Amino acid sequence: MIPAVVASIFAAATALGMGWMAVDVAAAESEDRMRLAQAQMEDSAAATEFTDQQIERFAAAHRQVVMLQQQYAGPDQEDILRERAAETITAQGLTIPEYNQIYLAAQRDEQLRDQVAQEVEAME
Repeated sequence: MIPAVVASIFAAATALGMGWMAVDVAAAESEDRMRLAQAQMEDSAAATEFTDQQIERFAAAHRQVVMLQQQYAGPDQEDILRERAAETITAQGLTIPEYNQIYLAAQRDEQLRDQVAQEVEAME
């Protein structure tokens, strides 16, 4: 399983890179399911407080995922990037849903975002 965020980035990049986007019923249904799942994660992320350990693990995983995105930037490298990102996240002791939950919460919570940024800076 890959992070929904990573999957969304690749879906958008692929569509924009080709200059067109095909829409079919299966894709629309899949997108609806993805939106519902994301909304549920956002609701859950908004109501969750994270431990310092979870934030440290997230920061380490996120830092590595960003480096992987730079390393595997080509459209023909999407699958390997997804695989490596998932491996990186789980190697840090987080599940993919936990990673996504913290990611979404950090987008909405400035204090959490600052805490993650401080953790990343401390690793550099």
